[in-house]
Amino acid sequence: MHSKFRWIGGGFFLLLILCAQVTRAQSLQERRARIRAAVELGAWQTALTELQGFSNSDAGLFKANEYDYLQGRLSERVGDTTGASASYESVVSRNGLL
Repeated sequence: MHSKFRWIGGGFFLLLILCAQVTRAQSLQERRARIRAAVELGAWQTALTELQGFSNSDAGLFKANEYDYLQGRLSERVGDTTGASASYESVVSRNGLL
């Protein structure tokens, strides 16, 4: 009987992991869509706030997709030269493509 419960418990755990991955992917797509929409509207501060949230939630993915460069460009647009310099330095320090 314990073996049956172990299979059910393991299956349930696997299902939870899969659901979490799907939810994460959906939230990432939603965040990217919000960033893009804000940039297209010229809402620089809104886009910058979204990017900062993205950086805080998944720094590895943020840098892998070179969003720190976009963060630098947007920081320039809102007059934050210190933030722009820090973002650009992040790209340069890891030999980013941009």
